Amino acid sequence: MDKGNERITIGVLVGGIMDYFTIEICRGVAQMARTFDVDVVVLPGKYLNRDLSGNKELTYEYQFNTLFQYAKIPQIQGIIVAEGSIGCFANEEIMREMLSQYEGIPSVLIASRQEGYTTVNFDNRIGIREGMRYLIEQVNCKKIGMLGGPLCNSDARERKEVYEQVLAEYGLPFEKKQYVGGSYERGCYQEAGRLLDDNPDLDAILCVNDDTALGLYEEMKRRGLVPGRDISVLGFDDTRLAARATPPLSSVKADPMELGNVALKMLLNKIEGRSVCDMELPTHFVRRGSIAKVKQKIVTEEAGKASELADAYFGDIYYRYRDGEQADVIYRLKDSFIRLVDLLEEAAEGEELLSNQAFRIEMAVDEYIASGAITYADMGVLIPNFQKIFHDVESSVSNIEMRCELKQLFANIYCKMLQAMDNRWGEDMEYKIREDHQTKLFVRETLLFEKGNDLSYAMMIGRLQWLGVKNAMVYIFPEIISHLARESFVIPDYLYLKAYLKDGVAISIPKLRQKVSRNMLFRNNVVDPDRRFFEVMLPLYSNENLYGVVLMDLTEKVFENGEFLVNQLSSAAKMIDLLKTNEKVQQKLEESLAVLKENNIALDNLSRIDAMTGILNRRGFMDAAQKMIDRKDGTVYVIYVDMNNLKIINDRYGHEEGDYSLKLIADILGKTVEGRGVAGRIGGDEFACALDYDKEDEGEAVLQEIYHQFYLHNQSSDKPYNVTVSAGTSKVDEESGLTLQHALTQADEGLYHVKMLRSKDVAKE
Repeated sequence: MDKGNERITIGVLVGGIMDYFTIEICRGVAQMARTFDVDVVVLPGKYLNRDLSGNKELTYEYQFNTLFQYAKIPQIQGIIVAEGSIGCFANEEIMREMLSQYEGIPSVLIASRQEGYTTVNFDNRIGIREGMRYLIEQVNCKKIGMLGGPLCNSDARERKEVYEQVLAEYGLPFEKKQYVGGSYERGCYQEAGRLLDDNPDLDAILCVNDDTALGLYEEMKRRGLVPGRDISVLGFDDTRLAARATPPLSSVKADPMELGNVALKMLLNKIEGRSVCDMELPTHFVRRGSIAKVKQKIVTEEAGKASELADAYFGDIYYRYRDGEQADVIYRLKDSFIRLVDLLEEAAEGEELLSNQAFRIEMAVDEYIASGAITYADMGVLIPNFQKIFHDVESSVSNIEMRCELKQLFANIYCKMLQAMDNRWGEDMEYKIREDHQTKLFVRETLLFEKGNDLSYAMMIGRLQWLGVKNAMVYIFPEIISHLARESFVIPDYLYLKAYLKDGVAISIPKLRQKVSRNMLFRNNVVDPDRRFFEVMLPLYSNENLYGVVLMDLTEKVFENGEFLVNQLSSAAKMIDLLKTNEKVQQKLEESLAVLKENNIALDNLSRIDAMTGILNRRGFMDAAQKMIDRKDGTVYVIYVDMNNLKIINDRYGHEEGDYSLKLIADILGKTVEGRGVAGRIGGDEFACALDYDKEDEGEAVLQEIYHQFYLHNQSSDKPYNVTVSAGTSKVDEESGLTLQHALTQADEGLYHVKMLRSKDVAKE
């Protein structure tokens, strides 16, 4: 569908890529998008104003909400906003502020009561009334509680109002403690516990949605209570999890797929300039095992002919698939179902079950099961509906033997169904094993790159085909964006299209063609500008850092693996960036190394000099002294020198005077050994010398020379204190066999004995 010469692109803003409500809305939009030939990009944010203080794992999920900014790109001609999910924790003021940024863009809101906007909603009243009337009239419930949602949400408010109205209509009591508000989430155990504690005599509980009901299930299980036996439970939404719960959850069927379907039709009419009115879609009650069996039969109905009711039975079992991509499959399934019912009814008209009739029925059952009877059925209502069919067929039979044969026939049908269910579960297990293997391969191969270059982005999306994705694009921001919670986010003026997947082939984009304006992200000349798409945009982020976004085909497996997919691709983007940074650092290091090599001698000398005194440091002294020992055939004397009373000078005269004293020692020692050895400061107030020495006085002459130099200085100095040292000697020669380190240790021991005799009086008289 084109508007002028421009192909229409619709943005769909939803909450949570793996949320049931989101998935069904998107399915409905997808179905209608194919019909009208329009392009769609789904922008799955999260839930505004959600309190995440108790869940650190979700601390950074707010990064998903940056996707809502992309709905303002001019390439999008209209938007559908699933306000019911995005704003399930937000009040109307927050939602109006969020919606105000799209002023001027044609829009339709789903599950919203916002004034001034075009909306499509469920009629919450019909289905809840049906369910509560059944509880009251058929199950004889006298006290019904409700586990509600946040009252800032219009659906939650409306469902509470209907609940109270029905109780009033039947004259049933209502106390405030019978209603406990919470969230739309499964983790409502505290609220469920409070409702049960405050109302131990409840007959039934209405839940604001199925997730809340399943949370109630878990709390009841902890207390040893069984839904349907101890307390009847009624949900809302009729999700697939509801039908698969134990026991299957009774619910109000509200078809989000139809919401998406209708919303897109309404939006296209708005874009074309047609007048559009708000719409409400009906809901209806679906009874399953979570509601107690009828305590007394109030109305006795005559059984109808099964063939006349076949359409109704089929619709009850397969209502989820009445439209959509499976239409052809469901049509064939319905044909086989009706043929089976006709054969059963035909067999019941005779006096006995003929062998050819039994064979034909058996073949019809096999055909029905092979057509997908178990795959597409709501398992919570499949067997109960066949029990109704049996009742309809049996009611027309008066012959006792024929009744027994019919019972046996239906028992065989149930056995075949159970076998098919078992096979289906086995297939599901095999599918799960294959999926786990594919997931492991994906995890490995999306991170199987060694360099932080643009080819790595192509590798990153090259394994998306296991999700059914054939087309994708990776956009990276010019710089990493640090985005904190509750901060506004602005899309950069341009992004870099690093790689794209086309028909399953990953292609890296040359640098000169990567730069794409933010207004051209969905359709541009780099990738086929005439392409058709139904895509989802996902953020690439790590904690507060945003790296970019990825666009890809929105498939069923993407729905199933959405959160995992974001985490994995984000990890890949982060790793590429780290590798890229590491390569830049490495390059700079190599450049620096070349400079260092050119100045190696100067740097080496610098690294061997004591910064304060200007003589060798410990490393420099040890290297220089060892070289003397290695090349000297005679004796090398080692002198260990320690300053006396440094602490006293520091404390009494100040640290500057202490530093002066250390520099003086270095100067005297350096001059003493100049031309015949080396001197160094080896730590704190400790010094060492190594020098060639041929006298047999064990270094006494050198020691006296050092002491004399300090005496001369103190005599001529105007300092109020004397600078003195203690020293010990040792020698390294062939006879002693000492190493340099051993010689220093021996000299230090000699110094210790001298130091014991020193005076601690530093002041001059």
